[in-house]
Amino acid sequence: MALPDLKETLCRKIREHLFNTGVTYRYQETTGDFKFGNGSRIEAVSWSDGNLSKLGSHEYSAFAIEELTENRDSDFYDVILQRTNRLAHVKEPFVISATNPDSPRHWAYKKLVESKSPKVKTFFSNTFDNPYLPRSYVENLLERMPKKVADRMIYGLWIEIDEERVYYAYDRDHNFINKSYEINERLPIRIHFDFNIGEGKPLSMVCSQFLQDKSDDLGEWHFYDEVIVQGQRTLDCLEEAGSRGLLDHGTAVLVHGDATGKHKDTRNIWSDFDIIEKFLSDFKRKDGSKVNHKICVPRSNPPLRERHNISNAYMLSANGARRLFVYKDAPTLDDGFRLTSLKSGGQYIENDGPSCPYQHGTTAATYGIMFEYLGLESRKNSGVYSYRG
Repeated sequence: MALPDLKETLCRKIREHLFNTGVTYRYQETTGDFKFGNGSRIEAVSWSDGNLSKLGSHEYSAFAIEELTENRDSDFYDVILQRTNRLAHVKEPFVISATNPDSPRHWAYKKLVESKSPKVKTFFSNTFDNPYLPRSYVENLLERMPKKVADRMIYGLWIEIDEERVYYAYDRDHNFINKSYEINERLPIRIHFDFNIGEGKPLSMVCSQFLQDKSDDLGEWHFYDEVIVQGQRTLDCLEEAGSRGLLDHGTAVLVHGDATGKHKDTRNIWSDFDIIEKFLSDFKRKDGSKVNHKICVPRSNPPLRERHNISNAYMLSANGARRLFVYKDAPTLDDGFRLTSLKSGGQYIENDGPSCPYQHGTTAATYGIMFEYLGLESRKNSGVYSYRG
C-alpha cells in the first residue's frame, strides 16, 4: 500500500543521485528494486499491511526508512535492527530515518531523539537553512500554518500539539467579538451548511462574510450568525433563516457546505443543494427583490487534517496574524471552536457524538474556509490573482 509513495520519493531520489555518475545499475519499476553491476542491491519493502514477517527473510547492511513517525509503534524497527549488519564484508552498517517531527510522546522520540547511546545520532533541520528553497516560499508557508504546526514542520521541533482541542489556535479573548456584526453591503454574505442529522447532531448553518483586498490575499473571515436547531431538515433551516431576515441583505449569497450534500439517496430525488438552490431561486426578500446566489462547493471534501490546519492558521498564523472572528450571535459556533475534540482511539476523526452538538457548526464553517483557500492557491499556482473589495 505504501510502495507507490516510496517509489515516488526515496527511489526517485536515488535515481536522481545516480544520474550521470557512470554507475552501472538496473531499476525495476514494478518493485522499486535496484541491482548494481558489482552485485549490490537496494530493495524497496513496505510493512503498511502489518506483516512484519516479510522483513525476516532478508539480510541487510543498511536500511533507510521514509517518514518514520507515520509508524505508530516500534515493532517494525526492532525487526529491522535484527536484520541489519548481517553482511560481514560491509564494514559500515547503518539505519537512517527521514521524518517530520511528531509529539514527544511518539516512541521515536524516546527511542532515538532522547537516546544516550553513542550509536544513535539525531540531526535537526530548519527549513530556513535549506539553500534550495527561496526564503519567500518559507515565509509564505508561515502565513498559512498555525504556529504549533510551523514549529514542527518549519523549525523541526518535537513539540506537543493540543490533541484534546481540534481548533487549538482559537482564543476567545482574541477571536470572539462580543457584539453583533455590521454587514458590508458591498460584499456577498455566505451561508455554510453541515447536513448531518441525528440525535445530538443538528443540521447546522452559519453565516459569514469574507473580507479580502490586495494587501492581504488570505483575507479575513467574520462569522456573525447561525441557525442550529435540533431535528430540523434543510428546508426547515432555510425557512428559519428567511424568517429571521438573514437573507434580506441587498447582496449576493454564496453557499458553502459538505460536498456529499450534492448526492441524492434512495429516499429522496432531491439532494440538499437541490433544495437550497430551489429555495433561494424562489425566495423573495421583504423588499420584493430576488436573491442573487451561487453554490460554491468542491467536487469532494478536502482531507480532514488539512481543513483543521488551515482553519487554525486563520485563527492564529505562525507569524502572529488573526484572520478569523466569531460574533456574539453565533454562540454555538464559538462553543464548537473552543470545545471540538477528536474521538479517542487511533483514527483522526472528530468527536461528533450526542454530547457535542456544537461540532457541526465548525464543520460547516470550515468547509467554506477551505473552498476559498483552495481557490486562492489554485489561482496563485496558475498565475491568476483576484480580490474582492
